[in-house]
Amino acid sequence: MIVPDPNFRLNPQRAIYVTGVIDDSLVSRLTPQILRLQSVNRSPISVYIDSPGGSVSSMETILRLLNLTDQDSSGPCNLITAVTTRAASAAADLLSSGDYALAFPDSSILYHGLRTFEKNPLTFEATSMLANTLRASNDYYAMTLARKIEDRFSFRYVTVRSEFDAFRTQRSSPSMSDLDCFVNIISTKLSVGARKYGLRQRSVTVDIKPSSIVFSREPDETLQRKPSPRSRLTTSRPLLRLS
Repeated sequence: MIVPDPNFRLNPQRAIYVTGVIDDSLVSRLTPQILRLQSVNRSPISVYIDSPGGSVSSMETILRLLNLTDQDSSGPCNLITAVTTRAASAAADLLSSGDYALAFPDSSILYHGLRTFEKNPLTFEATSMLANTLRASNDYYAMTLARKIEDRFSFRYVTVRSEFDAFRTQRSSPSMSDLDCFVNIISTKLSVGARKYGLRQRSVTVDIKPSSIVFSREPDETLQRKPSPRSRLTTSRPLLRLS
């Protein structure tokens, strides 16, 4: 009999709810809840997310609070993050920062490059510093997301690799690359909702269903945008695992 592992199960009794814009007021509301959950025990904390994003610094403050240790030098509580409806921008970064992440049916996840708003005119020096900061932050979050999905992607690739030769024979294309084989085989496992986005080899969109992950382009109307180091994810299957 399979025994559920609490480290991979959402628990509404030990949860916080990130809803609406992520800003200082949300941090103020969530801080006592997070500290109270951590003081009770070191069991995992569930983070339910339905947010269009907001301040990256506020998101990082919430994440730092969630990763606090206690006075007995215990390790931080494991984080189980879940998007219930949408997780965009900073909310998507919070989602991908979980030790275990899930997406509810028909939820959407949008990643994009960091941006900033300045009230005062910028000097050349300030502009250069800001550009370097944004580039470093983009690289950091892009690599964080990549590390979260690397093992899962590699496992899926190795799993279907034995099907490549048969697929080439079926398509009468012996010169088809391994990447083409992989993308086409996985495309057959996509949900119906995902297929409206179409499949492309170079990608910024990720659609997920159990035990599969596929990269594709965004819809045609978005292809003119400048490529971002992040990616967009859309889910339309029962509760899915992202990491």
